[in-house]
Amino acid sequence: MAIVFDAEPVLAMFLGEPGGAETRDLLKQVASGQEEAWVSVVNLAEIAYQLMAKAPRYANDLMNWIAEAGVMPASADGLWLRAAAIKAAYGVGLADAFALATAEHLDARLIVRSDPDFQVAARLGVRLHRVK
Repeated sequence: MAIVFDAEPVLAMFLGEPGGAETRDLLKQVASGQEEAWVSVVNLAEIAYQLMAKAPRYANDLMNWIAEAGVMPASADGLWLRAAAIKAAYGVGLADAFALATAEHLDARLIVRSDPDFQVAARLGVRLHRVK
C-alpha cells in the first residue's frame, strides 16, 4: 500500500521534533523499496518554506534528500477541486485538504503528526497513521 506524507511529520524529522524518528523509519522503508510514497506538491511547498525559514542553509539539501529517498511529488492537477471541496465541507487548512485529497485519490495511508484537522480522515475513508 502506498503512503502519502503530510508536511508536519517530514518537518518533525528534519527539526528533531516528536514523530521525527518514526518518520525517518518510514522514509528508510521508502528508500529500500518496501513502501511507495507520495507528497502533494502543495505539502512540498509547505515543507520548503518552513525549511527556508527555520534552516535556510540546509533547505535545498533537505528537499533533495526527500526526492532521493524516493518520495514522489503528487500533482495538484485533477485534485484541486476535491481539495477545495474538502476544505469547504470540513474547514481544514488548505494544505491539509490537499494531503487528504491526495491520499484519497491514491487510496493510500496518510502519514500525519498531531494536527487535529485530520480527524475528518475517517469520514473521507482515508486511512490515517499518526507518528509520535
